[in-house]
Amino acid sequence: MNSYDLAPDPETLATLHWLKHGVVSAATCRTFPHLAKCTQLFLQCADGRWIELSARGEDLEFKFEVFTLHVRPAERMNPTAHHELLLTGPVEVVPLLTEDWIDPAIPAGSTLGSGPVVQCAGASGSASASASAVCRYLGGVRFRDAKGVVLHVATSGFPYDLHVTGISDDPEFRKGNYVAARLES
Repeated sequence: MNSYDLAPDPETLATLHWLKHGVVSAATCRTFPHLAKCTQLFLQCADGRWIELSARGEDLEFKFEVFTLHVRPAERMNPTAHHELLLTGPVEVVPLLTEDWIDPAIPAGSTLGSGPVVQCAGASGSASASASAVCRYLGGVRFRDAKGVVLHVATSGFPYDLHVTGISDDPEFRKGNYVAARLES
């Protein structure tokens, strides 16, 4: 089995740190307006700066791509919707790891293309023994504010989409598929 462990991007982790003082507003962008989920989330920090959260595709091998959480200061915004969101500081910011794998032993069913392979997701260490490749990566973040409000942002099951609690909910999102990242200080 091929095994990949994509370390969390240092710039993503540093930018997430900016949100510890609070969030006063949110905006989303839906690249494909006919689809319900957002592809970009913008969070406005208590100091007025905007932060962009998005999914970035990582091609690992033939028929195996994962979408890591990518966080940067917003350079330009073109939101399709604004949302009321208040996270009162201090905000606990917890990066979340997840795992994807491809498993040729799982029947793909009726589909297009040749040689389809099923891609699965779950908590770290949950890949099946028949998996041909597995990848652990930063797939989400959990925010918990001073008043106990919790917001999950995670890469979705559909490429480049985001799950955002209460704003862009993915019915396939499972909290149990994510574990807190153990990062060295």
